[in-house]
Amino acid sequence: MNEWSDEASPITVAGLKQLCEDLISARDKKSQLEDQVTIAEGAVREIKTRILSIMKENAMPNFKGEFGTISIRNTKSISQPEDFAHKLKFFEYLKSQGIFEEMVSVNSRTLSSWANKEIETREKAGVFGWVPPGLKPPETYSDLSVRKK
Repeated sequence: MNEWSDEASPITVAGLKQLCEDLISARDKKSQLEDQVTIAEGAVREIKTRILSIMKENAMPNFKGEFGTISIRNTKSISQPEDFAHKLKFFEYLKSQGIFEEMVSVNSRTLSSWANKEIETREKAGVFGWVPPGLKPPETYSDLSVRKK
């Protein structure tokens, strides 16, 4: 006989019923809050886009006010190799640099950081437009950095 074959007491069933109703109520409330967060995130994105546009049009790297400072932050991002052939080219390059084992399974942020350093090193040596074999050139995107007072 298993533990589930015993009949539940009426008190346990009533308690379970209430817990199930509480679960449904809590899930509904969570869903409503998530909807509000989605709307707020959309508003934040729209406002940030407008601020970025105005600051770039006016060549303003930052803007100070009573609220603090808002600055433009440009970030370069490298994406993973797009297909198997590019992945093999990239792996061969890592092997030739002696860093295959430590780089073969890194996350995208580590890859971007490493590749950007490699590109900057080449640029300092006067080689522009070089990208590690198998990778695409970095994409630069702008965001805002906000420091409150």
